[in-house]
Amino acid sequence: METLLLKIRIAILWIFLAVAMSASMILWFMAPGAIDEIMSGMAEGM
Repeated sequence: METLLLKIRIAILWIFLAVAMSASMILWFMAPGAIDEIMSGMAEGM
C-alpha cells in the first residue's frame, strides 16, 4: 500500500510539472514579438 501511495504522489508531481511547463510556454508565446524571435532564430535561450 505504501509503495502505491508513493507511485501516485510521483505521478501527480509529473502531471503538475507538465501543466506548469505548458502554462509557461503559453505565457511566453503571448509576449509581444515572441513569434518573430523564434522565426529569426534569436529566441532567448537558443
